[in-house]
Amino acid sequence: MKTNLKIAWRNIWRNPRRSWVLITTVAVAVIGYVGTTSFTRGFMYEMVNSAISYYAGHIQIIPKGYDVNPNIKLRLANPARFEQALSRVPGITFAPLITFKGMASSSEASGGVVINGIEPQKERHVTILSEKIIEGTYLESELPNAVIIGEELAERLHVRLGEKIVLMANSVDQNIASGAFRVVGIFRTVSTEFDRAFVFIRLKDAQRLVGYGDEVTAFSIHLQQGYDLNQTVHRMQEALGDGPFKIQTWRERDPVLVLSLEVYEYFIFLFLLIIVTAVAFTIVNSFLMVIYERIREFGVMMAMGVLPKKIRHMLYWETLFLTLIGSGMGIVLSYLIFGYWRRHGLDLSATSDALGKLGISTVIYPEILLSDLLLGLAVIVLLTWIAVLYPSFKASRFNVVDALNFV
Repeated sequence: MKTNLKIAWRNIWRNPRRSWVLITTVAVAVIGYVGTTSFTRGFMYEMVNSAISYYAGHIQIIPKGYDVNPNIKLRLANPARFEQALSRVPGITFAPLITFKGMASSSEASGGVVINGIEPQKERHVTILSEKIIEGTYLESELPNAVIIGEELAERLHVRLGEKIVLMANSVDQNIASGAFRVVGIFRTVSTEFDRAFVFIRLKDAQRLVGYGDEVTAFSIHLQQGYDLNQTVHRMQEALGDGPFKIQTWRERDPVLVLSLEVYEYFIFLFLLIIVTAVAFTIVNSFLMVIYERIREFGVMMAMGVLPKKIRHMLYWETLFLTLIGSGMGIVLSYLIFGYWRRHGLDLSATSDALGKLGISTVIYPEILLSDLLLGLAVIVLLTWIAVLYPSFKASRFNVVDALNFV
């Protein structure tokens, strides 16, 4: 074994140019794989973060049937009971919420919106909406009938800070309810769709608009870092007991996003197979050239009594050395290149319109995971080993006399 390793190591440097071509090919494949997976994972993390941070948090408590038919008549009675129970669950912050579809109109334009009634002091601990105000203030001012709207909606309605808009919606008694609200703040998030569709008013104003008493349509819960989602849901269920409500995680709330995450995992593996297959064909081609250059050498070795399997093992070790050197170079270069972007982010402001529709920030931070690196390394080593099976088998099957006389 030790002799085979020494011979294999020396053999790969007998033709350093060819060896460096193979090493570079493997390194480039690793860099391409790490770059694609890390940036794609960064995109997906941004989408998940947007779904959680801007609206509804990690978990929601909603009336039963509300996720199937978000009817304004479905609501949570006695919200004080929910607040009391949730206060006993560790690792969470929560805020009541009323949400319903309606219409926003100004003197120049109108459009459909999602109206949200919130308690500003509690909401700031669940979402980061308060941090996204670019003009005016959050809903903490004492002005009556205050509203904050997205920058896209402000442009659509042709309204500015301090002007009034009219919000209309169906009330619980099936009448059209409306009210005039003054714009006290304008926000801008990474999602243009969110900025165009969502408006926020105080919880009491929303209750008065739709004819509620103290009822709400949901509780939004934010999970603190380090706490497990499923365990927290279990603790909430124990604290709340049974009732006409449902505890819904962000995965249940946004199945399309969950499907995207699952498709992404398959995409990683498929992309890895494609680039490694290309590397494998390069290795097969190179080793066939190596074999024809070393036919007489193999003949001498077999004439001296070296078993065919020893020749195969020698070629296996040569392939392994080249693959590990190339993979090591690729991983180091990947950390240098993508590690910089992981700290500082990659600015994609030129594609802000397209990213905004997906709810993704224009600054992407690639995520390099150890599991991705180990998967890539395992697949590369496996497929390159499979690729060298045929050349090594062919090298071990030469006739000794023919090999010695080969020119």
